[in-house]
Parts: sequence; structure tokens; C-alpha cells
Amino acid sequence: MKKSTKLILWISILFISVGIKAQNTEPTIQSKLNGTIVDQITNQPIIGASVNIKGTTHGVETDLDGKFYFQTGQKFPYTLQISYIGYLSKEVIVDGSPIVIKLTEQVEKLDEIVVVGYGTSAKKTFTGSTAKIDAKQIANRPAQSFDQLLGGQASGLNIVQPSGSLNNTPVIRIRGINSITSSLYPLIIVDGVTVFTGTAGGAIGNNPLSDINPNDIESIDVLKDASAAAVYGSRAANGVIVITTKKGKKEK
Repeated sequence: MKKSTKLILWISILFISVGIKAQNTEPTIQSKLNGTIVDQITNQPIIGASVNIKGTTHGVETDLDGKFYFQTGQKFPYTLQISYIGYLSKEVIVDGSPIVIKLTEQVEKLDEIVVVGYGTSAKKTFTGSTAKIDAKQIANRPAQSFDQLLGGQASGLNIVQPSGSLNNTPVIRIRGINSITSSLYPLIIVDGVTVFTGTAGGAIGNNPLSDINPNDIESIDVLKDASAAAVYGSRAANGVIVITTKKGKKEK
């Protein structure tokens, strides 16, 4: 009889302790979050952006509408980490409310390029002798025509104005005099089109470069040696000046 009483007592204590433990157990958290990832400027949805909860392994990608959805056991508030190729990564603290996150496009400075006869080449990998003059170097300088602005802007390039006449072609020399009887002037290329080659015997008429507006020029490449100017053949015996003009840009 005593053994039965003790057994019943132990069973009662066991049930009471289990009940108390069950009452103290926290319910499972099911936090839900809806959000959208868009471009900072265009507000267009970003497809395939990576969205992760910081400090966890929980992560999703945005769908075709730039939307994402989380249902996890993570308590609010928590931090989202958003990343996408071509955009700056971002961290955002969320509290459960629907959210729109805007990413800023990542703009990196490109390597300086050199314009040559067959296209462009990165300056750091180009082995020819060249000099590049950008628009900032000749901006706000008083001159009758753009060719007068080139003086002192590139090594090996000499500009001499024989008279004060606007249409009088200046004397342009790249690395000195290369001929006695033929033209001494360099080949001038504007946006891929030859505009000036000089004349045999060195006779020069009106200045064809005076019609070029300096404000329209984006950059000037001076090709000095044979390897840099080889694609132009014998016309480039006195060097080449390649002029690139400004062009319209999207949303500019």
C-alpha cells in the first residue's frame, strides 16, 4: 500500500513538472517580411538581387518584379544585406513592415584609353608614343581656333602661328621636321574622318581647322611614332592628331 502511494506521488510530480515546462516554452516565431528592390534613379525593379539576413544563413533572391519574401524564426528587428552586380551593397534594418529598398549604381573610373586608327586601346597596355589632351586642359583658354590651344599641352608638339590672320594655318610640328620638300604638317583626323593632310611642297591655304569649335572637343590624341600611326600609312609620316568630339549621352 505504501509502495502504491509513493508511485502515485512520483507520477503526480512528474506530470506537474512537465506541465510547468510546457508553460515556460516559448512559441515558435514565424516572422514574415515582404520587400522590393529597385534602382535608385529609374525605380525599375532589380531582378536577381541577393537579400540575406545578417548573421544568419537565411537568404533569398528577388523575382521578376524585384520582390522578395522572408518567413523565418528570426525576431524583428533584424538587418538585411542586399547586393547585386553593378550596384553598391546596402544594409537595411527592418521591423516587419513592407519595404522598398533602392540600390545605387556603382560607377567606377575607367582606365584612360588612347584613340588609334583601328579603335581604342588601354593606355597602360599601349606601347606606342602618344599624348592625350582632354577638354579640361584647353577649356577657357583664349584663342582664335582650337589648334592654337594645343601649344604646350603635349611633349613633342610645337605650334607656331605665322601671322594674326584667323584663316592662316599655324605651323604644327610633331617631333621636328621630317621632310625637306613634302608636307610638314601632321595628319588630322576628326571622328575617324581625315580633314587635313597638308600639301606637297609645304604650301598651305586657308586653315581648315578654324571651323572646329573648341567646345565640341572631348579629347585629342597625338600619335607621335611609327608604331602608333602605322595604320595611316605614309600620310602619317609627320604624326597624327586624332580629335574626338562630344556626343549625346543617355539622360544627359
